[in-house]
Amino acid sequence: MPTLRQIIDESKAKMAGNFAESEWMAGVWLAVEEVLSFSRKDLVARPESEIPSNVARQFLGMIDRFSMGEPIQYILGYSYFRYLKLHVNPAVLIPRPETEWLVSLVLEHVQEKFAMGVDACTGSGCIALSLAAERPSWRISAFDFSLTALQTAALNKAETKADVRFYQADALNVHQGEATFPLDFVVSNPPYVPIRESGEVEESVKMHEPSMAVFVDSDDAILFYKAIVNQYFDVLKSGGWFFFEIHPGSELLLKEFLEGLQGIRFWFEKDFKNLSRFLLVQKEVA
Repeated sequence: MPTLRQIIDESKAKMAGNFAESEWMAGVWLAVEEVLSFSRKDLVARPESEIPSNVARQFLGMIDRFSMGEPIQYILGYSYFRYLKLHVNPAVLIPRPETEWLVSLVLEHVQEKFAMGVDACTGSGCIALSLAAERPSWRISAFDFSLTALQTAALNKAETKADVRFYQADALNVHQGEATFPLDFVVSNPPYVPIRESGEVEESVKMHEPSMAVFVDSDDAILFYKAIVNQYFDVLKSGGWFFFEIHPGSELLLKEFLEGLQGIRFWFEKDFKNLSRFLLVQKEVA
């Protein structure tokens, strides 16, 4: 039977040359911990631990797929987001740390004990389920255009036990009767990468993640933001909020759009790379 050290060395050999080590080591170790049940400390403390041959073959097969650019989260079938372990597949985006930060902004600014909110373009349900899990007294609804994405969200709801009502809708033409009004907030991580900038997106994202959740196939890069604000503004409570994850390159377009509206205040917040990644819009208190 191969040892833990041998498995790690073979994984490194498979990945070497394909990506920078900083890009793939986290994925390899996620697979080691989830499939082999070993930690990084074990490589130091007991590197000669033996791995059953069938488990080693399964693991190295996953590494083969990973070395070809398939995201490790899709290979494993799940990803971690804040305090939740969520199913993911090519029908939904892989939850990212920036979106965890978006949830933190909602929790920071919405102080009502019994708040009502909507998550637009929910995908795996990561935002809505996290909010419902961390604020169980809130009433959260969430929608997506993709039925396959909603199937994944429903599976995550069943396993996390978080109380979210999912439904199908098009963010560009929302059937508002599905949500509960008036709302304390709307949160969204909509498609925001202009299709003309697809060359700047990581190849693994273009090859494996759902393009309709990533790219805006329109000359209007802020199409979804305008639609969501325009459709939900009137049903937002006085003092209510919009929380968005945004494309840093869209900041000026969004600023121009929002400066044309009455009765709001807004600002942008930076991400880990000091890029404008979040937009907060508050309806003025009447």
